[in-house]
Amino acid sequence: YPFYFGFSDIIPHLFLSKIILLSGHIVPEDFSYGYAWFPLYHIFIASGTNLLGIDLNLAFIFLTSLSFILLLWVLYLLFNQIIRNNQTSLLMCLFFSVTPVVIVYSSYVVTRVMAFFGVIFFLYLAHKQIQTSKWRSFYALTILFSLYLILVHQVSILQILVLLIVFLMLEVIINDYFAIKTRIIAIIIITFSTYWLFTSFFFTSIIVQIADSTSVPGFSRLRTGIITGNEYTFLMENISTAIIIFFVILGVGYLLWAYKSKYPSVIALFVLLMCPIYFPSPLTASSMIMVTLRIDRFVLLLSPFFAFALAIGYLLMLNTLCENKHVRKVAIFFGLLLFSYLCFSALTQNNASDSLDIPSDQTRGYFTESELNAFDFIPQFIEYNTTISSDTSASRMFEQQFFSETKALNLSSYNASSSLDSTDSLSFNDGFFILRNQELEEKGLSFDSWVADFGNFLEPTHDILQKFSQMTYESQKIYDNHKVSILSNLR
Repeated sequence: YPFYFGFSDIIPHLFLSKIILLSGHIVPEDFSYGYAWFPLYHIFIASGTNLLGIDLNLAFIFLTSLSFILLLWVLYLLFNQIIRNNQTSLLMCLFFSVTPVVIVYSSYVVTRVMAFFGVIFFLYLAHKQIQTSKWRSFYALTILFSLYLILVHQVSILQILVLLIVFLMLEVIINDYFAIKTRIIAIIIITFSTYWLFTSFFFTSIIVQIADSTSVPGFSRLRTGIITGNEYTFLMENISTAIIIFFVILGVGYLLWAYKSKYPSVIALFVLLMCPIYFPSPLTASSMIMVTLRIDRFVLLLSPFFAFALAIGYLLMLNTLCENKHVRKVAIFFGLLLFSYLCFSALTQNNASDSLDIPSDQTRGYFTESELNAFDFIPQFIEYNTTISSDTSASRMFEQQFFSETKALNLSSYNASSSLDSTDSLSFNDGFFILRNQELEEKGLSFDSWVADFGNFLEPTHDILQKFSQMTYESQKIYDNHKVSILSNLR
């Protein structure tokens, strides 16, 4: 892809990394207070770019890809320490790799994903220090990675801390060995609390704003995919989920039966407790819980443990069927067929928006060459600090407000907007509007809205196309490459 952006958070993160690359220090507070004090991710991308001597976007792809490869190796080592079985550990890594959320985040490595890397390394070191004579070195590394978890992302540490405390409680119940030390948990709590208190009063206002938003009418309603009349469609779209739940429960049951009072039972109980968060449930259907507590971000953190339970359940079923001579060949065939179906489901669930063979209503997660050429036109011919409006994805390319070092670093600065003045008769704010005609005609465009909970998605209906055509006619077109237009509405 010319420029993959996923859910668009990659775009501002690359700009923050560019500031560090050009300036040689962390991002100034007047540009991004939130990331000024949590800079590890952007330092990693900027340092890698400088070391490799290549383009920032290319360095991002290279560094994050290598990070995910390393993650798989560490996951194998972690679960092989727990289960002491190479076959199960390898199968777990395979199931983990084809999980839909992992496929998405393997190319969408943002700060919370790097925090996920950190927690896996943390757990591996925590287990390793128990099973080696050089425990002091691994204990020091565990403390180092606990500091990494605090500095890599502002809020992921809260979710990670909740999961670690649950692990600690389950270790006490099973009483085999204690990988999660209370001293480490105490260090993390004291360190991040002190650090937040010293540097991050800004987050208090964010939390208050999120809490206040829960009083918006309709915000607390359920976000369910089941609507009267589409029950059959919902069930058909979740066949793969039902199959995974079956094997996960089967794996959990086997672990609790076969590893009584052993550490694998800790993983089994943990997976069982986290099922309402990982699978569709009333918790995942509530807008208030999803937005306020960001339950959706737990899925990536939980995915290795569910992949482990899934691998156990799959092997149990396969071995049970293979013991019967009459169904052995049939079992192997259906096992391969089932695995192929799960892989296919993972590749087509929100991961095949640009496939010509598989129909999808998902918008593109990347910019084309024509769109990038239009974006390059802006800083060359449009005055800095003007308002640039566009859809939610394209507008993020211009979230570059003026700050104290803009001129010193020779950076462009604009005021980005991703909302329309009106969706009845389409119009935009003063300044310029970037219209991605090709994306509009193929999939549609998304815009922010203060009225709708999740913004306005304008599908390419005849009425919408007519409104955009009228807006284009009433504005001054200053750029057009047949796939992207730039309109002016200066007053």
